[in-house]
Amino acid sequence: MTDVTVDEVWEHLVAQYGDALRAVTRFRNGQFETRMRDDVRALYTDRDDQRVVDEITLGQLLSERLETEFKCGRLTGTLHLFDEAFVVVQADPDSRKSGYLATIDRTGDVTMADLEDCFEYFRTVAVE
Repeated sequence: MTDVTVDEVWEHLVAQYGDALRAVTRFRNGQFETRMRDDVRALYTDRDDQRVVDEITLGQLLSERLETEFKCGRLTGTLHLFDEAFVVVQADPDSRKSGYLATIDRTGDVTMADLEDCFEYFRTVAVE
């Protein structure tokens, strides 16, 4: 994983998504750093942040079973759809315990192509 800070990722993604960007988290082997919009930050404690990272990491580790079943190569990214937000998760190709996640409001003009751009950014810039 390259040394791209959460603030650098935030600045890149906020230029694309504007106020729809809710949060960005960089996680690496149980450690993490995150940046959130103020209204989103008010919803989470530090303990909540750790639980989110733990759940995402566990999901990445369990993805090996999906790779076996689907026979489509390595699963490196996931998209979670919630009522209020999209959650984009991109694992580091060298470590399932490392990567980035971004949450983006579902309201507004965010398209599937926009989400694909987020994955592409994470793959080519953040986890190279």
